[in-house]
Amino acid sequence: MKPNPQQTSGTNAGFDVDVSALSAHHQQLGGVVDQLADALRTALETHLPEEAFGPFGAPLAAAIKPTAETAQSAFERVVESVGAERDGVDQTARTYDESERVHTGGFHRLLEAE
Repeated sequence: MKPNPQQTSGTNAGFDVDVSALSAHHQQLGGVVDQLADALRTALETHLPEEAFGPFGAPLAAAIKPTAETAQSAFERVVESVGAERDGVDQTARTYDESERVHTGGFHRLLEAE
């Protein structure tokens, strides 16, 4: 969005919205969400039993487990958050595009009536 400094009496300055840039950003976010989801899925499929740390390392593994669970939960929220952002950008692009079509259509009808 770029500020539109052209302002007429009684109106506020607006913004020029590049819907194609919003759509491209939506697609990029989709790729990021896919990568994050794949990484999370791979991490969840990986399991290292506490016995793998041996008798001396088992207490350390047990101590680290709550931190690992917190990190997993945080990563899940990141995936959800980026997905919500992607959806919001998509909705914003659609709303601007529809608004533009409605307003442009009204002007075309006015011009055709002349």
